[in-house]
Amino acid sequence: MFDLERRSPTPTEPERTPFDPESQPSDRPRLDPAVRFALYAVGALCLFILTERLVDRYHQRQALQVLTEQLELVEESFEQMSAEQAARVRATRAQRARSTTGQWLAGNCSDWTRSYEDMPTETGRTEMRTHCAAYERYLSSGIAPPGAPR
Repeated sequence: MFDLERRSPTPTEPERTPFDPESQPSDRPRLDPAVRFALYAVGALCLFILTERLVDRYHQRQALQVLTEQLELVEESFEQMSAEQAARVRATRAQRARSTTGQWLAGNCSDWTRSYEDMPTETGRTEMRTHCAAYERYLSSGIAPPGAPR
């Protein structure tokens, strides 16, 4: 009933090659399909996480490049505005220095400076600092001290 000897294939049966999995039993143990599925799922999850990290790094680098370019443009515009603003400040200070109040405050500052240089006293130094600070404050803010000519 059971023929244990090797028999030749019949004409209706194809001949089996040594690489045919059905022709020889496997020597290595086969994994359970659930374990195999779990391993494939873990591998796919690892690939997904790795891909997500790479994509995030790419987007971070792109955003950094865009921010760097925008920062350079903002710095250029600040430099341009700064130069224009500095020119406006210089013009305003010159205009205030030419005014009657500016000339009067400059005269007081130079008088007290000369007085302190001729005779260095504590009072001379205090008055020189007070009048020169008032002149500088007027040049920068346009606010004259009380008693100054308008």
